[in-house]
Amino acid sequence: MEFNEIKPPYDDLIYEETKSIVYNFCTLCSLLKNKKLNFQHIFAILLTEENYRELFKQLINEESDLEAYRTILTIEPSIASSKYISKLGRMTRKDDDRDTEEDL
Repeated sequence: MEFNEIKPPYDDLIYEETKSIVYNFCTLCSLLKNKKLNFQHIFAILLTEENYRELFKQLINEESDLEAYRTILTIEPSIASSKYISKLGRMTRKDDDRDTEEDL
C-alpha cells in the first residue's frame, strides 16, 4: 500500500457523523409528518419542500441543494434506483420546462 492510498482517519468520523445526522433528520421528518416515512419519501420531501431542505442543509453544513442531495444519496444509495423518485423527477422536470416556456 502506497502512502497516497492511506485514508485519513477523520474521513470515517465525518461519514459516521453525517450518517447520524441524516438518520436523525429522517426521524424528525417522520415525527413532523406524523407517519412512518421511508428514505424515498424523505428524499421527495427534500425535493419538494423548501423548509425541510433548508433545515437539512443547515444540519449537514452545506450551502447547495445539490450537495444536500448528494449527501443523502451517499448515505442511502437505494434512493437513486427508486421508481417513485424517477417519476417525481420527471414530473418536476416537466414543471420546470413549463416555467421556462412561460418566462419566454
